[in-house]
Amino acid sequence: MLTELRPKKELLDPNFGGYKLSLDSIPVYRQSISEGADHVCQSEDQYSFIHTKVFSLHNHLFCDPWHNNTVFLVDKCWNVLKATITPETGRLETLQVVWKIPGQTQRKPGHYNVSILLPSSQVVVVTDGCGWLHTLSRKDDNKWQVELSSEVVPGVLMSARTVADTLHCVLMTLETQTAEEVLSTGPQRSDKPKPAVVKTILHWIVLTKDSEGVWSESCKRQLEGAGSVDYVALEVSGSALYIDSNANFKFTSDSANPLPPPQEKMDVEEQNLYVWEQTKDDVKVTVEVGPKVTRDDVEVSVTEGQLNIRCGQQVIVSGALSRSVDQSLTTWTLQPNRLEVILMKQDSGMMWPELVVGDTRGQQLLDPDVVEDVHNRLSHLCSDTEVQEAGEGFAPTFNLDQLEDCDTAPEDSWSLLRLDAESHSITHQISLAGHQWLMAVSEGPDRALSMCVRHDVDGCVWRLEPPSSEDWPCHHVGTFYALGYVAASKQQKKFMLAAPDLSYVVICEATSHVFVYRKSSTVEGELRNRKTSTKIPTVAKQQLINLESSSSLLGACATNSHLFILTTETLYCFHIQ
Repeated sequence: MLTELRPKKELLDPNFGGYKLSLDSIPVYRQSISEGADHVCQSEDQYSFIHTKVFSLHNHLFCDPWHNNTVFLVDKCWNVLKATITPETGRLETLQVVWKIPGQTQRKPGHYNVSILLPSSQVVVVTDGCGWLHTLSRKDDNKWQVELSSEVVPGVLMSARTVADTLHCVLMTLETQTAEEVLSTGPQRSDKPKPAVVKTILHWIVLTKDSEGVWSESCKRQLEGAGSVDYVALEVSGSALYIDSNANFKFTSDSANPLPPPQEKMDVEEQNLYVWEQTKDDVKVTVEVGPKVTRDDVEVSVTEGQLNIRCGQQVIVSGALSRSVDQSLTTWTLQPNRLEVILMKQDSGMMWPELVVGDTRGQQLLDPDVVEDVHNRLSHLCSDTEVQEAGEGFAPTFNLDQLEDCDTAPEDSWSLLRLDAESHSITHQISLAGHQWLMAVSEGPDRALSMCVRHDVDGCVWRLEPPSSEDWPCHHVGTFYALGYVAASKQQKKFMLAAPDLSYVVICEATSHVFVYRKSSTVEGELRNRKTSTKIPTVAKQQLINLESSSSLLGACATNSHLFILTTETLYCFHIQ
């Protein structure tokens, strides 16, 4: 079921006047990390764009959705550190160790960064990136206790959710498929070798707690897709998975509900009953026949718009031709092991898109001379050289260099998919073509992550609900005006995040600079536009935070009142509201 994103007009403002730079100071608290923040860089074998994206955009600061203004981080000694704001004083407390990650497996090239998620107020899920998934209890908020440690594949924890006594976890790992493996998966139609392909694999692990409070693995599912992923979230019920990707994902295994065995596919050459090629004037159809076939076994019937070819009891072609032909000039010849039929076009120069309308049992062979002729006729539309003068009476030529970064649409076709755990199929799909991905927004622990995508120049926030019928409820709940345009201007941006109440949005650069964009607020006093003299009732403010440090920015977390920023050596806390 395909769903379309339709923004609410009442949440859009076509007259938005932009953000005004504010010089108001923001109170800040700092805590030094004595051992330094843990950080893993990609290895030489992890060279693809998808690997670079996963490692460079990994957020090393983990927000606690159940306790306001509390975050967690990991130092180089694998101590999980808790940072929280004292409610009475509003100050950042000293970092406190709540757990130390055991080192069952030594970190080596090819491993990933540590990930922490808090699916409930009593449960914590930690993956060390080396192949271990830990389930912990946080009954004592200052001291976590391990309840289950499971050996899994090295990866990044993307989503986790508890449903009654069941815990769902989704782990992502990347697998590079070599050129030889790519060739073995299907026919090679070109002389050019295929490059290596990076597959994204999602491991959906389900843990169940028994009556004695002991966790055990009850189900393990696996999904694969040959593309990049921007968003992965479990449905609130735990019965489906939401994925934003430029590739289709499919289930490849399910231990609780096994997939049906794959049907054997025929080779492409066996599927094609005939091949056909065309020139400007004619169409040639070729059929491979047995050595014992005679002229009496062949029947060729051609009318102005119909073609029927029969060989013995087998119907090779039967249906309406794509264009009209001159039946009086049709000829056919039977050669050893081959039947050739020549059709003369009535409309000379007209290229056919297919031989018989709707028939997929044939394969078209492209004539190199025809391809060269078409290229020459269309070269003025795809020339590598720029036309300098359009000439009098013609519109000026269009140059792609005139486009800004924010005006370009994604090259790939991105979609948001809902994959059902029971049917193993894509039940719903939302096309994100033309809607650039901006960020995921956490509106609360009882909801799936909302998504913020670009609509025109704005950033629209969409809340996903479980489908109750054929429709997939996707509600437009908020808008960050001009965010798409602003984000495109930040060449060094690393993280984008928003407060759960959508009161402000933050863009973090790789080092030093953090930009805060607040929603419009009422102006105290009287403010008027210089040109029109009209009164301005509200103003949206922009604030710049300079961290005064050259250290890399490793993580960020936004609450309704505070903004946490993590560098390699320091944790910053800014009092935003």
